[in-house]
Amino acid sequence: MMIKFNQSRWNRRNLRLGGHDYSDPGAYFITVCTRLNGCILGDVHEAAIQLNPLGETVQSVLQNVGSYHEGVTVDTMVVMPDHIHTVLMVDGGESVSVKPKPSIPKIIHSFKSYTTHLFRSVPLTSHAFDAKTVLWQRNYYEHVIRTPTSLQLIREYIHSNPARLWQRMVSNPNESL
Repeated sequence: MMIKFNQSRWNRRNLRLGGHDYSDPGAYFITVCTRLNGCILGDVHEAAIQLNPLGETVQSVLQNVGSYHEGVTVDTMVVMPDHIHTVLMVDGGESVSVKPKPSIPKIIHSFKSYTTHLFRSVPLTSHAFDAKTVLWQRNYYEHVIRTPTSLQLIREYIHSNPARLWQRMVSNPNESL
């Protein structure tokens, strides 16, 4: 007996802006969540994030994205206990050589792959995960930043994220992250 394949069940909704070339110069707001929203990157205390060794490794890799991808810089970022936020600037100018231009999907794929590799191969923490553990959710959220005002608001959102989380934890102590 053959099981009928239900395509709508397995197709994920496309979160990308239709017709946009994600290697075009510009600013991109990115959010990547840990698998099952687990707080495995650190903790928050007194409105400050306290990263564990895994969170520190993720932060270091994210800060150095520009050294892995020519023409890309990290404008601002925060590593939270269960996700990361960053604004990536893609420069399509003369500084990018002939090799293929970096695109947001390729950058995020390599970031997630590399940090997962480090997570699996190096005893970063005393975690009880095995070599097949998935660190990140399959997808990620992105937003093409189109105006300087939007960029400034997103920067403020990123910088205030730890304080908002702490306030939520104080206001609702029984709520889980």
